[in-house]
Amino acid sequence: MHGDYSAANQEKVANSYVASRYGSWSAAQSFWQANGWY
Repeated sequence: MHGDYSAANQEKVANSYVASRYGSWSAAQSFWQANGWY
């Protein structure tokens, strides 16, 4: 990471975070909607 704020790197970091925490973007979105996070 080290200060790489390019769009591609942010997307990669976000994808890995979502995958590790929720398993997939659709699961994350379902969780957010269930909890009122938009």
